[in-house]
Amino acid sequence: MATNFVALNGETPVQIETFEYEEDVWILEANFKLASGKSLRLDFYDFSDLHEVCVGGEPAAFLPLPILEFVHTEQPMEGDVYCWRLRTDRCAWTWCSEFPVEPEKANIALAEQRRIERDRNYSFWRRVKKLFGRKSLPLALQPSDLDQLLESLGLSAGNSFPRALNEANHLIDLGIAAQEKNQFDVAEKRYRKSIDLYSEHRDALTWAKGHHQMGNVNIAREHWGSARRWHLRSLEIARRNGLHQIEASSLYWLGHIELTTAAGDCGFDQFEASKAASVRADSSIDLANALFGMGSAQMARENYREALEHFGAALRAEEALPQNVVRQLQCYSSLVFCAAMLPDLLGAEQFAQRAKALAQRKASAEAIGLVHGMCDVVEVARRNAGSRQA
Repeated sequence: MATNFVALNGETPVQIETFEYEEDVWILEANFKLASGKSLRLDFYDFSDLHEVCVGGEPAAFLPLPILEFVHTEQPMEGDVYCWRLRTDRCAWTWCSEFPVEPEKANIALAEQRRIERDRNYSFWRRVKKLFGRKSLPLALQPSDLDQLLESLGLSAGNSFPRALNEANHLIDLGIAAQEKNQFDVAEKRYRKSIDLYSEHRDALTWAKGHHQMGNVNIAREHWGSARRWHLRSLEIARRNGLHQIEASSLYWLGHIELTTAAGDCGFDQFEASKAASVRADSSIDLANALFGMGSAQMARENYREALEHFGAALRAEEALPQNVVRQLQCYSSLVFCAAMLPDLLGAEQFAQRAKALAQRKASAEAIGLVHGMCDVVEVARRNAGSRQA
């Protein structure tokens, strides 16, 4: 049964001020206004399974908003974890977490220990209790009960885990196919259904991939806040389970979000962390992406000399991969721009000539367009240099 949330001082929150995920701490932070006009900050630990709906844009564009409903429901098999629902006339959120605490009363280290211990214990007991449909196990198992238990835990020949795992991965593939056709609603439904199957197959890689793709489809829709939260969750799952390639990719996309929204250091720290994770994963593709991202972040901050170094490293990484001419040309295009901005006209011309020779191998419209763009940059740099000398 849902229960209205009441603060420790007995007041009820009447307005949601902010609602955000704190990076690298894995908590949900929310700021409220109470009926008395006082402010209340709450931290929700072991936060997961966020579903966010907002009519007309991102929640940050409309907050603060009056609260229509703020309730929690006990999770029968998890004790200190609750399902939350927060609703306004424009936005709504549901998620699972511990009961919230005020920051001055919080202990992040203990919360993290609880979360790790919960993951160890509940994955077994949740399935056992679900099987028997009661809060406590029977004192004596009958043979038929034991067969059911073994089958539910994947220890019998007839277990359904491979089927659930295959279905979850197939749903991700269907989601990607829909996303490529710009059918974003269909893609999200496929990804969410794949994520929901985790309780049946318990494969962390597939679970992380589902969250990763939810982040990417929100990037495609330019829903930056939702994309960031999904990729943070994907990153958390990856780090918890040693999935270094998913970690590297999620960090890259988190950097991309910051770069696109001009937030913080334009994503440089995220791209740099992605580079380190790529090395651990021994993933050359992710390494090339991370290096290109580092260059893009430095270029956005007008640190052109540093950007040149990173784009040069990205180009070398791309050249070591099975040939992707367009990606190499993108590196050259960035090198031309940075050299022209220094200004280093000779360097810009040399990069453009190398790009032109490379593009001759791939006479595609995209390759030709990239080369024409580089030539335009060099021409503008040449004119500017001439006007300065005059």
